[in-house]
Amino acid sequence: MVHLQSALTPAALAPKLRRLFELSAAKIRSIEKSWAPAWGAPVFTVGGQYTSRGWTEWTQGFQFGSAILQFDATGEREFLEIGRDRSVSLMAPHLTTPVFTTTASIMSAPTATCSV
Repeated sequence: MVHLQSALTPAALAPKLRRLFELSAAKIRSIEKSWAPAWGAPVFTVGGQYTSRGWTEWTQGFQFGSAILQFDATGEREFLEIGRDRSVSLMAPHLTTPVFTTTASIMSAPTATCSV
């Protein structure tokens, strides 16, 4: 059951959000360092190790989107570069030309960040 806490404020969540994005950053960096894009998308684990299947390539968008969300939350440019570079270089086969053009335009636009 969900218990609503009406007195909860965004400031009260800040320490937990900082921790969330610390863990997220470590996981994104770990996957970026240890996973070869040729293996497909690291969708689930088997025996504690990421694996993929032939039907999982479309989920690379989540992998690279996570890096972009990480940048949005923290302002760490490293994650924008991972998300943008990997999306453009590896996701293009999954996109049609008009959508790819729109996506590339959005991804090169200036972004706003928020700090937690």
